[in-house]
This record gives sequence, structure tokens and C-alpha cells, in this order.
Amino acid sequence: MALIVQDNGELTRDFADSRDYVLKKHFPIVEEDIRVERYRNRGDDIKDFTIEEIEACIKSFKKKSAPRFDGWSVDFIMEIFIADKEWFTMILNLCFNLGIFLRRWKIAKVILIPKDGKDSSNYRSYRPICLLPL
Repeated sequence: MALIVQDNGELTRDFADSRDYVLKKHFPIVEEDIRVERYRNRGDDIKDFTIEEIEACIKSFKKKSAPRFDGWSVDFIMEIFIADKEWFTMILNLCFNLGIFLRRWKIAKVILIPKDGKDSSNYRSYRPICLLPL
């Protein structure tokens, strides 16, 4: 990654400084009360997941992949689901309806992909790809 021109016109100092600046510009910090308010105003037209939808989603995962960076493997998730499909579906729907998730599920691994033919000193020239554990 190149040195990045900051809003004040100065260049970042090194790779870590450039990375942090690009991430800060793509993912500005949002105050907690704004996040909660957006969630509360999401509308009532969102339906719960069905057992069939969850099963189709889990079956679409690569089976013999290494555990994700949260430590959970696809086999582990499938075993929990198979053990009690109704319970698993209820828990997942509660998570979405209440807006409560495991902290580790909300932490993404971000990969910055440079855009072809763009000025590498401009933070907009990097496309962030976020990989979530689940």
C-alpha cells in the first residue's frame, strides 16, 4: 500500500498509518445511539428465518474448510443445527429481532483491494472487502 494523501494534504508516515487512515475513511465511527435508532426503525415487514432457509444456507457452506477465525467450523454449526433445528432457528431469529450477536461475529477481517488504474495515494482507490466469521 502506498502512502496516502490525508484530508490535510499531508502524507501518511508508513504502511500502518496508511492502512489505519483508509479504514477510518471507509468505516467512520458511528455513535451507539445512532446504531440503536437505525435498528429500531427497521420496520415490521422483516420476516423471521424459516428452518428451511437456515438449512439451505448452512448446506451452501464449504464442508471441509478450516475453522473460521472465530474457531467455529461448518461441521460444528451443522451439528448444532441438526441436534435441534427449532431451537437453532429460534436463537438465530432472536439474535436478529433483538439485534444481539456474539461480539466475535461482529468483528470482520478487512482486506483492502486496490482499484485498477486508480491513484494509489487516494484512500478511495481501495475497495474494502469484509470477511465475517459466520
